[in-house]
Amino acid sequence: MTQFTAIRYGWLGFALAMLGIPLYIYLPTYYAQQSNLSLTAVGSALLIARTFDVITDPLIGWWSDRWHAVFSRTKQMFVASGILILGVYQLWLPDLNTLSWWQLFFWSFITYLAWTSIAIPYMAMSAEVSRDDHHKTLLASFREGFAIIGVLVVLSLPLISGLATNQADFYELLFGLFVAVFMS
Repeated sequence: MTQFTAIRYGWLGFALAMLGIPLYIYLPTYYAQQSNLSLTAVGSALLIARTFDVITDPLIGWWSDRWHAVFSRTKQMFVASGILILGVYQLWLPDLNTLSWWQLFFWSFITYLAWTSIAIPYMAMSAEVSRDDHHKTLLASFREGFAIIGVLVVLSLPLISGLATNQADFYELLFGLFVAVFMS
């Protein structure tokens, strides 16, 4: 296994890690300040959508393991990628004047579902690529290393860009950066 292979594998960890901080920390305040929804409404929509992960995560893991011989993990991730980009777009760049609780719940649920549909096969791939424990460790270390970098980039982006997390321009920049990293 080459370093290039490990870097290529780990790069997706960077993109997926860019989702957490905005979805869990930045967006609730942004929506509460910029939309007609209260912080309670925003929090409840996000919490209920996230609660469904208790059911969907194991189901997606079961489905991914059961069908990966027919529908490879790469294909699973590819299909979920389009859904994830659409969900993130709808969450980060909604029409704040018409945003409803149901829209926020629905797009949060879709985003979490697609995120899981990528993350579970992605993590399973490192265990299947090689029987060599060193190779598995190398892949996992690149995945997690890039994930740390992704979190640091998202945390520092407001400072670097000069945009506040309660501005639509910030989410336009963040979405463009996420798609560029995710698709590369």
